[in-house]
Amino acid sequence: MMKRSLVLDAVAAVDRSEHPTSEAHMSDAIRTAIPEGTYYESLSEPDQAEILAFGFNGSEANLQDTDLGTYYGPRRIVAFDDAQVRSWPNASDVMPSMISYWENRAKQARHPVLRARYADLVWDLSRKVADRHPAIDFARLAIDANLEIASRGLDAFDGLVGNRLRRALVLGLSVSDAGRVAAAVDAIADYDSGAEKPDSRRPAGFAFEALLFDHKKLSIATDLRDRLLKAELDRFERYIGTGHMDPADAIGAERIAMRLVRFYRKVNEPEGVRRVLSRFGTAFVSAMDRASAIVASAQVQRLYELFHQNGMAEEARALEQKMRELGRASVDEMQAFTVDIELPVQELDAVVTWVGEKDLAHAVARFWSYFLPDRDHVQRSLEQQLRDTPLQYLISKTIVDRAGNPIAEVPSVDDDPSGRLVMETAQHISMETPILIRVADRLRANETFTLEEILDYLAQSPAFPEDAHLILTAGLNAYFAGDHIVAISVLIPQIELGIREIAIRTGASVFKPLRFKPLRGGGGGRIFRSLDDLLREPNVIDLFGESAAHYLRVLLTDQRGWNIRNTVCHGLADAHAFDAAVSHRVFHVLTLLAQLRVEQD
Repeated sequence: MMKRSLVLDAVAAVDRSEHPTSEAHMSDAIRTAIPEGTYYESLSEPDQAEILAFGFNGSEANLQDTDLGTYYGPRRIVAFDDAQVRSWPNASDVMPSMISYWENRAKQARHPVLRARYADLVWDLSRKVADRHPAIDFARLAIDANLEIASRGLDAFDGLVGNRLRRALVLGLSVSDAGRVAAAVDAIADYDSGAEKPDSRRPAGFAFEALLFDHKKLSIATDLRDRLLKAELDRFERYIGTGHMDPADAIGAERIAMRLVRFYRKVNEPEGVRRVLSRFGTAFVSAMDRASAIVASAQVQRLYELFHQNGMAEEARALEQKMRELGRASVDEMQAFTVDIELPVQELDAVVTWVGEKDLAHAVARFWSYFLPDRDHVQRSLEQQLRDTPLQYLISKTIVDRAGNPIAEVPSVDDDPSGRLVMETAQHISMETPILIRVADRLRANETFTLEEILDYLAQSPAFPEDAHLILTAGLNAYFAGDHIVAISVLIPQIELGIREIAIRTGASVFKPLRFKPLRGGGGGRIFRSLDDLLREPNVIDLFGESAAHYLRVLLTDQRGWNIRNTVCHGLADAHAFDAAVSHRVFHVLTLLAQLRVEQD
């Protein structure tokens, strides 16, 4: 006697009902039906086909993934034991015979949620799995089932029905079925009209996006377009019309404003763009007056950039005074956190002894290497923190200057892993700098480092031409005298000179063409490449090494790091920035350049 399948029984029970359900509910019902301890491989092929059918995640984004190229892709699952991301299921898990199984189920299933899933899987995966074109009937089955789900309210999550209708529209367009396309358009418009109900979970403005932006081949009647535009404008007015928009509503208002901006761009109405952004900007700034200065400063900065991106330079300039005021106020709101670091005298003595136990050449090399953050070590530390405290790395961070002005935005670690590495390195440098200062002071006190010997040692480096020695002398005189303002101001440009000289010797170009031609007279010309450009030059990285090049960028030129070259040379540093920490780090970089020598044949 054949053993009954608990999986198929669970699916059949849903199929016989007329209650709302979803693919997620189906997956849960199947998982519950499988006895604990049962391995997937031990199940029958029909059971496996049902598990896979409701395990896939349907998304238009999957089509843009070059590794997938199908609408149905895996769900992302994080395994908390090792913080690794797993993907399941994949098209490779599907056998050709399962496509045939889904074909039969699509024709037999009564509940439209099941019918839609089976038919769409056949339409989407047949080419990749079974290497054959599916019959067009399966696209039609999927469209009709999704439209039925919407009209009868048979999806357990009403807020997600829009995704079904969007899929029905895409399928209708792909098979050039005008009747079904028209039915999908009507269903989308009807679905959107229910979004304004107080208890609705439907996304407001769904039809505006789905029908006016997403499909180039879709032609919408003028009266429907005008109706959708009016609904969106009315929605916009409900947010900003009172003149007293709450800060919590600002995100929703911005979302609507950007949809309207996108529409007016599409129909080439620049005045519409300006009108919407101007009204939104006024209401937005007023709302930010009721927010904390820290929040308002970052948000008004975004509005400033939005104005610039849309050619509204005058409106952007009008925000500059507001941004300065919010910047100063945000600094007052910030809380200082201090960390006590114990510096055992014995350990400091051991470092000083180790650095200075041989001649000056060894001392300079050891001093440089000891306080150089190892890039791979910082990367491993970042990965460990991601496992220990993942939440702080899943949200973006805004870096502000001492006046509270946002100067850099670092997205989540998934979106910008290099940015998070820069921030982690900058923090490592900050934590270690007090030790560097103590060690450097001790080395100068016991005359391991003397002004005369350091100057003589630097003079032997090809990084510094002879006419730079007088400037180096003035800068190092100030450093050894504890005059950090003068030392930093004088030595940072000499470091840039030194790196440029080294770049030339590696064969790298230190020039780039002008982006514009002079107003009068002849041709273009050239200018020096930025220091950051040179520190990303492969020849320079090969010479310094990955860790040193990364450290120099974080310290000197990256806005997400210390960025001391740019803040000092562009006049952005206040008196507090010219402190001992920066001064000693500048000297630390000089000890790298001091070691370079021309190779003799």
